[in-house]
Amino acid sequence: MKRSLMKTIVVSALILSLVISLVGFSGASAQTQGTAESKSTISVSGNHKIKVSPDIAYISIGVQTFSKEPAAAQKENKTKMDKVFKKLEALKIKKEDIKTIDYNISPRYEWQNIEKKNPDGTITTKGESILIGYDVNNIIQVTIRNLDIVGNVIDMTVDEGINKANSIYFGLSDEKKNEKYLEALKKAVENAKAKAQTMADVFGIKLGKPFSISESGSYMPEPVMYRGYSEKAMDSAAGAVEPTTPISAGEMEISSTVNVVYQY
Repeated sequence: MKRSLMKTIVVSALILSLVISLVGFSGASAQTQGTAESKSTISVSGNHKIKVSPDIAYISIGVQTFSKEPAAAQKENKTKMDKVFKKLEALKIKKEDIKTIDYNISPRYEWQNIEKKNPDGTITTKGESILIGYDVNNIIQVTIRNLDIVGNVIDMTVDEGINKANSIYFGLSDEKKNEKYLEALKKAVENAKAKAQTMADVFGIKLGKPFSISESGSYMPEPVMYRGYSEKAMDSAAGAVEPTTPISAGEMEISSTVNVVYQY
């Protein structure tokens, strides 16, 4: 009898303990949910864009030579490129700012009509692709850190017989890019803060500290392609005397956007 009574008491105690635990957990959950739901926030985004003048240029130039024998085409190509390297050195361009981006030797074929005399005296004409020689292409990319000499580099390409002036585009050095992006980021944060404060003032709310902050930025250079090589080459060939080729670097845009959530 006593053993049965003790067993009943123990079971009752366990059930009571379980009920208390469940009630406590439910109360804690309700309290947490209530805290989260009572948290009032203002969400804003801020952005800022700045125009930046480029401080670096990249130009790709090269030489294409042709000869019946590949070795002869290579030799002529090397002779011309050696002159280009010397001119670049004279313009104070460092060796580490010159890199080869393409070098290839390719056969050149020409479609020709070949006449063949037949045994009966008639002549048959047949078209064939005939190997006539080899092209050697050597393309380099030059990094120009002094934009004042960009026109001089382009003029040099004509003077030295460069026949592969592919493109030129302007950009920002890493140092300037980082500096200007941080400047845009700071302005974007100030813009977001001003928006939040304006909203709070309208509703008579005291703005609290930021609850969360996130940022995203973009650097969007607009390449300025150099064209007109052939026109200048024609003028040069005709003996025309021109001043240094004018090149406009234009401007680039760096933007930053931030998202801020304030509590009140």
